[in-house]
Amino acid sequence: MGESLAAICRPLEVNHRYQLSKGSKLIVETPRGYAQQVEMQKDQIIERVNIAYGFGAIRRLEIKHTSYDAFHNSKSGQRKTRKPTSECESESWQIVKDIEEDELRTALLELGKNVLAQDK
Repeated sequence: MGESLAAICRPLEVNHRYQLSKGSKLIVETPRGYAQQVEMQKDQIIERVNIAYGFGAIRRLEIKHTSYDAFHNSKSGQRKTRKPTSECESESWQIVKDIEEDELRTALLELGKNVLAQDK
């Protein structure tokens, strides 16, 4: 399991927001196409993490999908985000300016700025 699993899966966070009786949830990230392989090893992953903790802290595993490039181009496991520039904002505004509903337009403007910032 070890190295081969580490090549296709990495931990993102441990979520303790659940009731204590339900245990915590480990959230892992994997490139699209590998989720089924990780899913099949879910019980072993939980068991090994709990061995490392020394008790049954983790009861659930959630698998988040990401693109292959984002997974393999990130050294730390965290996506590097860029702040939107005024150019990104202008370009996004040109796309959404004709949308009449304010909330939708604002949400799409923010999304557009952030997406364009990552492409720069």
